[in-house]
Amino acid sequence: MLKKLLLCGSLAAGVLSAAPSTTHAHPVTVDGAATEWFTRLPSGDNLGLVARDAQGQGEYIWRDALADTRTDISTPEVVADIAAFQVTGDAMGVGFLIRRAPGVNLAGAPIQVQIAVDTDLMDGSGQEFFAEFGDTKVANGARWERLIETLFGSGGTAKVIDTGFNQVAMVSAMQGATGDIEIFVPWSALGLMAPPTTPLRFTVATFRCQANQDLTIDIGGPMFSNALDVISDYGDPVAAMFPNTYQDVQDLIVDYSFDVHFRANGEVYTPLVVQRFLANSLAGAQGPDEWYSVTNVSPGMVALGGIKLGDEETPDGNEGMFAFPAMNLASGATFTVARAGASYQAFFAKAPDAELPPGATMAVPDMIPFVQWTANVAGATQLANGGDEVILLDRSNTLIDIAVFGNGVYPGITPFTPAPGTNQVLSRDAMSSDTDSCQVDFSNAGTTCTADAQCGGTCKACVNNTCVNKPMGAACPNANPCDGDEICDGAGLCVPNPAPICDDANPCTTDTCTPANGCTHTPLANGATCSDGDVCNGAETCSAGMCTQGMPLTCDDMDPCTVDACDPVMGCSNTDAPEGTPCSDGDLCNGTETCDAAGLCQPGTQLDCDDQNPCTVDACAAATGCEYMDVADGSACSDGDLCNGDEQCSAGACVSGNAPDCDDQNACTLDTCEPSTGCTHTNEPAGAACDDGNGCTEPDTCDGNGQCVAGPDGCGGSGGTGGTGGGSTTSSSSSTTTTGAGGGDGGGGTGGDQLDDGGCGCRTAGSSNQSNLAWLAALGLTLALVRRRRDR
Repeated sequence: MLKKLLLCGSLAAGVLSAAPSTTHAHPVTVDGAATEWFTRLPSGDNLGLVARDAQGQGEYIWRDALADTRTDISTPEVVADIAAFQVTGDAMGVGFLIRRAPGVNLAGAPIQVQIAVDTDLMDGSGQEFFAEFGDTKVANGARWERLIETLFGSGGTAKVIDTGFNQVAMVSAMQGATGDIEIFVPWSALGLMAPPTTPLRFTVATFRCQANQDLTIDIGGPMFSNALDVISDYGDPVAAMFPNTYQDVQDLIVDYSFDVHFRANGEVYTPLVVQRFLANSLAGAQGPDEWYSVTNVSPGMVALGGIKLGDEETPDGNEGMFAFPAMNLASGATFTVARAGASYQAFFAKAPDAELPPGATMAVPDMIPFVQWTANVAGATQLANGGDEVILLDRSNTLIDIAVFGNGVYPGITPFTPAPGTNQVLSRDAMSSDTDSCQVDFSNAGTTCTADAQCGGTCKACVNNTCVNKPMGAACPNANPCDGDEICDGAGLCVPNPAPICDDANPCTTDTCTPANGCTHTPLANGATCSDGDVCNGAETCSAGMCTQGMPLTCDDMDPCTVDACDPVMGCSNTDAPEGTPCSDGDLCNGTETCDAAGLCQPGTQLDCDDQNPCTVDACAAATGCEYMDVADGSACSDGDLCNGDEQCSAGACVSGNAPDCDDQNACTLDTCEPSTGCTHTNEPAGAACDDGNGCTEPDTCDGNGQCVAGPDGCGGSGGTGGTGGGSTTSSSSSTTTTGAGGGDGGGGTGGDQLDDGGCGCRTAGSSNQSNLAWLAALGLTLALVRRRRDR
């Protein structure tokens, strides 16, 4: 029940990849027509082989017995009957062709092809049931990771499912007009990134499916397989009396599976090839008896157990077929089987890897008779001298390689002719080429050998009992080293190379070649001129066989506007430097120089050394540039400010003097000092108050021109002149009285209208003392000056 639940779940799985392109490199076009596929077949029914054409294309081809199908659904069963099954590949994926019996009526429920693909080759790993309720399993050693099934019941193409019966991809499939079916599956749909390096194992069965559902048509319920035809040799690949498919699946298991190997480009190939063999041999001391060597041409290890070697091309024949002992053969290695181990060892002084029974050499393992193919053990395998076949079968009895020579015959194989002579070895080429033409793949390597000397030539070697050509480029020297190092041309011939070049590129040696010693190099005498090809390092001379340098050339022309260089051949060169290149004339005072377009060094802008300090002497020295020296202390200087006095230099700095006194003692001027002009006196505006020193004229005002003008007020007029006479004078702080004694009368002056008690010359009537007036006048002037100074 679990199987059926999983199968039902697969019907709902989504499409994980788009349908692939239908045209491929083999080329195979998925159109249901077999025109581009190989037409050759194995020699009998229920056999498979690997075919390879001259273009390097390969196919696995199975020839199935017709009418070996079950008849539970239809009698005869022709719809599900397989006539042939073929496999090929390319870098993109793997292709399948299912051939049907031509001319039959394919009526009724359509065919469903199911191809189980075991990708990991691990026993018990993967799914065992076929899909769509097929009620059939694969063998334990062929459990699958992917399964391909056609969908012709629903009119579709094909799909790929995983072990959980989930759809992982839809792929191209088509049934042609004659019933042949083509399928192409990308490697990615099989869970691979590219063609696999290990083989894929296939199990194939056909069913009838229900229309519109693609479910297999049941036969007797889940306890009975409903597979109608399978690819199988039924465990006994005989040429007659093939059983019905039911004999294989009556236990619900398809016991047969087959392996297909793919190259890196996807082409089908065989991992083992017959590399060389001795077919016509003398026995005893004159020859080693027959022997056969196979080579592993795959990139990995090959297990020899289950591989068979013999000369019987069809089952139930009278020739021999023997299985290898359970051993592993490394990539590129060769395994040799002797018909008689003792004869082989006596001739070659070494044992073979195995021998045919009955073996007489205890240390050499025996091959195992494969009685399912032929029961002829007593006759063993002995190649006919005039022509025969050497055949390799794999574990599923697929003919993976067939070497045919002389008058031997196998369908589709071109034999190598003529048959080799006595003790002559047929050898496949060094590339182990594998086509269906032995005339192309093999050559007569001549008499079997035990040492290189027996092969007749320095370009031939004895390898695995056979004289082979040494590879191109292998050394084959003669006794004269002066005629060149001879090499092999790959075809067995030793060809000369150009004579050796003895020139050691040393000008201080004489180079010669002698047959006895080859190239010799004799030193020249010390002091001999030589040259190392470089004039820049001077004239060389030989010393102890070595060329020593002389005095190097001096290319510096002392011109900063040239680029100086030395060429090993031409010597010194001096080319103009690019315009604007900095240069120097050694004088810092004339600025930074640059080169002009003519290669001349032009001065730049003169240095300005003025430090604006009046207390230094500024100068410029060519070597150092601007220099500044202090002038003597006390030297006059100026800081440009007349208001801070006369400056003097001190320690290189200009120090201020005493500030000037700008007071001009004029009340009607405004006295200031300007740094650039010094003291200035600006007239006060007219009307500004001032004092002329005369208290009797207040208020005084400026006239706008710098003059103080007296005001309108004044003291009383002067009295008249009194007469002279004797008298006395009495003074007080408020008045003065003069009494004349005996003086005459004098007229009294007009008195003023005001009495000044401050002593401003007011007199009593009739007073006329002139000396007093003068004194008063002097006193008034003094007071006025005092007041004026106080006002400022």
